Amino acid sequence: MQLNEQAQVLSDSLAYLNGLVPVDAGVVNRAKKAYRRLARLLHPDVSPQHQALFEHYWPSVQDAYSAIDADLLEALLHVVETKAIQETSQDTEATKHRLTRVIAKETERLLALRNAPPFCWSEQLQDAQWLNERRAVLDVAIQQESERWAMLTSRYAGIKARVHLG
Repeated sequence: MQLNEQAQVLSDSLAYLNGLVPVDAGVVNRAKKAYRRLARLLHPDVSPQHQALFEHYWPSVQDAYSAIDADLLEALLHVVETKAIQETSQDTEATKHRLTRVIAKETERLLALRNAPPFCWSEQLQDAQWLNERRAVLDVAIQQESERWAMLTSRYAGIKARVHLG
C-alpha cells in the first residue's frame, strides 16, 4: 500500500512538472502581479538605483516565478519594497544634507552681496532726504569738474595757438 502511495505522489509530481496538472488561476494571477511589481522595482533598466537589490534577489524571483510560487513572490515583494524604501530614505537624507549645505552657501553669498554696492544702499535709496543730499553733493562735484574741464580746454587752445605761431 505504501508503495502505491509513493508511486502516486511521484506520478502527480511528474505531471505537475510537465504541466499536465492545471494550476489554480488565482495563484497564477497573484504570482504574475507580484512578479510584475518586483520587475518594476528591481530591473536595472527601470530602477538603476536598486542594482544591489537586483543582484541579490532577482535569481530568487526568477526561481519562484518559474515554480509559480505566489506566496514566495509576495514575500520577496514585501522584503524588496521594504529595502527599496530604506535605500530611498537614505538617498533622501543625503540629498537633504547636500541641499542644506547648498542653501547655507548661497545664503552666505547673498549676505555678501547685500553688503556690497549698490545693494548696501538699498535703505538709503528709499530715503528721499538722503537722495536729495547725494544729488546736491554730486551736482557740486559735476559743476567743479565742468569748470575744470572748461579751464583745461582753454589752456589746450592757448597751447595749440602758440605752437602754430611759433
